[in-house]
Amino acid sequence: MPSSTTTTTTATTTDPTTTTKHRQTTTTTSTTTTSTTATISCGDVNGDGVVNIGDALLTAQYDVGPRTCGQAPFSHPEVCDVDRDGACNVGDAPMMAQCDVGLFSCAFSCTPLSCP
Repeated sequence: MPSSTTTTTTATTTDPTTTTKHRQTTTTTSTTTTSTTATISCGDVNGDGVVNIGDALLTAQYDVGPRTCGQAPFSHPEVCDVDRDGACNVGDAPMMAQCDVGLFSCAFSCTPLSCP
């Protein structure tokens, strides 16, 4: 979200030869924009911040047909290939589920995948 800062400075000076006062106003405006990009963890196909059984279910559903690649809730197919076989399929789902219950490390390294 952009933030804006405005600073106004007013100075009054007197001309000693005429005793006329001169007023000068200077206004400075600056805008700062900050953006953040969320990093999606390998295996977090629904983008909720954790790899869990929900991701495993969505991955299995995608493989057999009822989920469409890249459409919510299967929003991040690029992090689906946790077994690094070059495909997002039912082979990835057990690893995600096992990660959720602590049987398998969640430190996956995905092969980037894009929708067909």
